[in-house]
Amino acid sequence: MTSLVVDARPWAGQHSPRRILAVRLQAFGDLVATLPYLYQVREAHPEARLDLLTRDLYAGFVDTVPWFDRAVYLGRSWTDAQALGSLLRLLPRLAAARYDVVLDLQASPLTHRLRRLLRPAAWTHFDRHSPRSAYERIRDTLDRAGVGAIVHRPGFGEVDLGPARARLGGAGWRPEETLVLLSPGSHIPTRQWPTESWVELAGAVVQRWPSPVRLLLLGVDRIKPRTDAIASTPDLPVVDLVGRTTMGELAPLVASARLTIAEDGGLSHLSCALGTPTLALLPGGSADVWVRPVGPHVDHLTPAGVDCAPCLDTVCRFGDMRCARWSVDKVYDAATALLQRAAAPPSPSGG
Repeated sequence: MTSLVVDARPWAGQHSPRRILAVRLQAFGDLVATLPYLYQVREAHPEARLDLLTRDLYAGFVDTVPWFDRAVYLGRSWTDAQALGSLLRLLPRLAAARYDVVLDLQASPLTHRLRRLLRPAAWTHFDRHSPRSAYERIRDTLDRAGVGAIVHRPGFGEVDLGPARARLGGAGWRPEETLVLLSPGSHIPTRQWPTESWVELAGAVVQRWPSPVRLLLLGVDRIKPRTDAIASTPDLPVVDLVGRTTMGELAPLVASARLTIAEDGGLSHLSCALGTPTLALLPGGSADVWVRPVGPHVDHLTPAGVDCAPCLDTVCRFGDMRCARWSVDKVYDAATALLQRAAAPPSPSGG
């Protein structure tokens, strides 16, 4: 059911729109979450020009997505005034394209202003505030644009795994090993499972898995204190690429994994978007309301039995992260159960 919160003027033309602009400025995880849905727009309008406006911070990733006709990059700006200045410099180029449809998946004051300046025949703005999963709101936003029936479906085109497999092989991975991606990647303390629990989970995966397994660690340098605790544990077969990849390498590496276990962050959203079975650990914060994943290939753990969740605190007010007290057994069992469900064929009823 489409949300009435979505502000839109649907496409009413008798023909397919010729020029479509999608807008998602930040953040990386939110950007990649839109791709399976935008890919359906591309499928519905294969002859249309489909452009993306985003930040140049993500250019290395976006440039690997072949079905965007053009990516337009906003400069790296940290204040509203800088962002507005960067947008004004791009405005003549954007206006010259004469877009028929603007899909505003950011819905900020800046992008609202852009849409009014571009004056497209049809447009839609992301629902920023209703207490539903972002994936539900992305689907509703594009569905209301009148550019196709948008459904929850992972994947955003073919991903060339060859270079990733070669790199993994050079780091010790063997094709007979199951690759499990562990991502303690949230930068918000109240969305983090304890590091010592991640280390214990890594050992449990290696010891209990019914076939040979190798752990994959990805992410930015900021998370190295946490991933180093896993990588430095004796006798764990690990491919540690934290801080050693470009953004363009991320999708093939994540798609090479058989399973992802992740905190809320860019890699969690990328794994969900690619269709990799993904267990999201969502303690505290707003994550259990707004970034809950959608689909048969995903699952999540959220706080239970605590009065303080969900919260918007970035530091636990009690100092004990009581919302993240899942046992390693609970996380491991949830991950393996997800993997079994994801591998099962759909029921005749489609459930």
